Amino acid sequence: MSCPPDWRNTLRRASYGAARFEVETEKEGGGRRLKIHEFPHVDDPYIEDLGESRRDFPITAYVHGQDAGTQSDIMVAALSAEGAQRLVLPMFYAGQARCHKWTRTREKDKMGLIAFDISFVRDKGLSPLSLVTGELGRLAEVALGNLQGPLVGGFASVFKGVGVPAFVTASSAGLIGGLAGKLESLRGGFSLSSLASAGLRSGIGDLLADAGKLAATGAVGDLLTPASYIRRSLNVPHELPGRVFGLLDGFAGGAAPADAVRLFGDLAGFESPLVPSLKTASRRIEAANHDAIGKLVRRYALGHMAVATTKVDYTGRRGAIQARADIAELFDMEMRRG
Repeated sequence: MSCPPDWRNTLRRASYGAARFEVETEKEGGGRRLKIHEFPHVDDPYIEDLGESRRDFPITAYVHGQDAGTQSDIMVAALSAEGAQRLVLPMFYAGQARCHKWTRTREKDKMGLIAFDISFVRDKGLSPLSLVTGELGRLAEVALGNLQGPLVGGFASVFKGVGVPAFVTASSAGLIGGLAGKLESLRGGFSLSSLASAGLRSGIGDLLADAGKLAATGAVGDLLTPASYIRRSLNVPHELPGRVFGLLDGFAGGAAPADAVRLFGDLAGFESPLVPSLKTASRRIEAANHDAIGKLVRRYALGHMAVATTKVDYTGRRGAIQARADIAELFDMEMRRG
């Protein structure tokens, strides 16, 4: 006998780029782009299907607390930024999107709360970039948008944080805390827009505070609890990939292309300091979890580095060739890691 999962555990923490917020309502809209041709003396029209309509996500969101004003400014900066960013909604969507329209509202009787009405549009990365970036830049950005799905799938197939010994979860939480420290060091070491920096500071703080929860995710079947003789399955959705994507998207949106290349090149070397011990099954799970976190960070950083490289205005051919060689070396190193 298995118990149905608690649907509340499936709700994701809402974010757009580096901005975090709460969602009151979310909607999803779509359809088909149909051209209806009607002819004289013909009862049935000819319907031409031009493809899927755009996918819209109108939501009502809010930020609250003593720093609601600052949070709302971070939201406005993210919503007004050019280009697509990662959108995470509690239920309906997690992927690349663009903000189409937004309004924010303050009410006299709701001090400390600022509400937003926002319309997002799904972005599959098919829009051409500017002529400056060229075809290579367009392909790099499309590849980055398509990278998230395989990274999430690869992470979920390896990472085990449920039904494992406590030291395994604590070890993964320690590495997530180390990642938060690394990101905070990069935030302070590179020139970022003020609002992007503030949003990243908040997101990195949340990453550190939630390290234990983020490490206790995964699925396990036939779980027999001490208080019950009923076997049941347990599935706690992975939130870490979405957090990593949002933070790295925030860095990309707040840094100049040349700085972004160096920043993501630094992150492309992120790995666990753990010396793996494969003597027991639990130690092998610990090592596999560390490897999964490292791959998630490095590979998404490499994707952003590739996009940023195409946006740098190189002063000469030699600089462009060196940039290509540098990123090729990093990709080669990652492939050798396996």
